[in-house]
Amino acid sequence: MIKIKNISKTIEGVKLLDNINCTIENGDIFLIAGASGSGKTTFLNIVANLMKPESGSIEIDGKNILKLTDIHSAKYRRKHVGYITQAYFFLDDLSVRENLLALLYLENHSVKTLDKKIDKALKTANIYHKKNAKISTLSGGEKQRVSIARAIVHEPSILLCDEPTSALDAENKQYFIAFLQEFVAKNKTVLIASHDHEFQSIANKTFSLQEYAKIQE
Repeated sequence: MIKIKNISKTIEGVKLLDNINCTIENGDIFLIAGASGSGKTTFLNIVANLMKPESGSIEIDGKNILKLTDIHSAKYRRKHVGYITQAYFFLDDLSVRENLLALLYLENHSVKTLDKKIDKALKTANIYHKKNAKISTLSGGEKQRVSIARAIVHEPSILLCDEPTSALDAENKQYFIAFLQEFVAKNKTVLIASHDHEFQSIANKTFSLQEYAKIQE
């Protein structure tokens, strides 16, 4: 369970998040709605503990993650959180496999075991056929599928998705939606920030930042 309490965040003089309160249960697909610039990505970055708010707390299973040191925050993300970001941050001269392997380098497993994890993630994201291709040779849609594979390769319990289908074609979007439904069926949690209306049909909770701001006024 994720309990978000009294979170506020101002960036460059603009208050994007103002005293946000909400609860996200295990098994939820939690859709964060709002126009561009309303704070959706900021919301996800704070849940990932990549960004600190001015006030408030985020409790995951009863522990306030915002009090973690940088080192322990990195361990928390590596163990619990997968994040599909709009910026891919790949090592372009390396292959798809090598990019995912770089994420897993701290895991105390054999290369054979790590390759099994990588293969599973790439197949789930429907990009296994590009396993040995250099990132620099991929299309935008292919890079987004690799981003999905990278986010799930370490089998997180929380998946954060920032416009995860913006570069996907219709077929791969449906693959991804089916995966999300399977993911939460395992009592895991998904947070999605997106303009894609298809997510409204699978989300069991929708949190509108604009509507919330009006209530707070």
